[in-house]
Amino acid sequence: MSTQKEIAQKLGVTPVLVSRALSGHPSVASATRARIEEAAKELGYGATSNIHARTMAARRHGKKIATGMYAVALPSFGDKAGLRDNIFFSRLLGGVENEALERDQELVLATYRAQRPPRWLREGEVDGVVCLNWDPDLFQTLRRKALSFVTVQDFYPGALGIASAEREGMRLVTEYLLELGHRRLAYLGLSGRGPSQRRLRGFYDALRASGLAPDDALVNVSHNLLEDGAKIVRELLAASGKNTRFTALVCHNDMMAMQAVRELERQGLRVPEDVSVTGFDDLSAAQHFEPQLTGVAYDLCEMGQRAMQMLLEARELETHPGNGKEQHEMWPVELAVCASTREAGKP
Repeated sequence: MSTQKEIAQKLGVTPVLVSRALSGHPSVASATRARIEEAAKELGYGATSNIHARTMAARRHGKKIATGMYAVALPSFGDKAGLRDNIFFSRLLGGVENEALERDQELVLATYRAQRPPRWLREGEVDGVVCLNWDPDLFQTLRRKALSFVTVQDFYPGALGIASAEREGMRLVTEYLLELGHRRLAYLGLSGRGPSQRRLRGFYDALRASGLAPDDALVNVSHNLLEDGAKIVRELLAASGKNTRFTALVCHNDMMAMQAVRELERQGLRVPEDVSVTGFDDLSAAQHFEPQLTGVAYDLCEMGQRAMQMLLEARELETHPGNGKEQHEMWPVELAVCASTREAGKP
């Protein structure tokens, strides 16, 4: 049976491109995908060839075979956006994919829906799962099937997990604004679980360490990551009187920060001359956004690569989340100072 590397050599393309084409990655042009699929057919390639039969035979003997295939569980991006439009997830996936190729493992991508679980989950035809989405129902299903999995950007009890040092990162960026002389800091957050709570705590940590009491009137939490950034800015501006208007806005992530900057401009305010704005995830440069955002930076690709390493290491040790083996890692972050911030009161 041929490998993806052999297909790549035959066509003169990279193994990464072959992997993406065969796993249904949306960034691959249809003509290129067809050419790769035709070459795979000619060479007798089949990532899942005979896996089901071998899996069934192993089960009859009370064993679980290694398939050399791993799944990446993705969130649903809806009708208006896809994976290639979401830099955050595409960078994470790039790291996962790079590590899998380096270790000669196959990847299959799928969104998870409880009412229609993907075949690799129904039939247990993968050795483990990298979870780029947060879905407790999926995690429980993986445990019942004794499948190894690693969560990314949050932690699930008793499972493998990796996340950026969010509380530390938000503390760093808030401290930087305080060093610039800002004292009226507003916060644009996101409601929900661990990551949102850790980032908000980091904001509070910095304020309290400087002797400032958090102003609840300047803390607004959104329920919709994709749509509420501009709305919250309008609400904060409407609620702020002439003597209480904030001079800096700390945002949950770059997506919200970019929405905030554009809304501030629509309201006649300049960034950073009138309001300094910070983000988190270091994605604004990749989207050619101006002004480039000051914020918390870390390497998403390398974090995705480490997530895949953790999963492969667990598999090599024959561990899985069901046996109580827990490993949680915090990925280091740093402050990236760019053009969206300046000293308070500076003309």
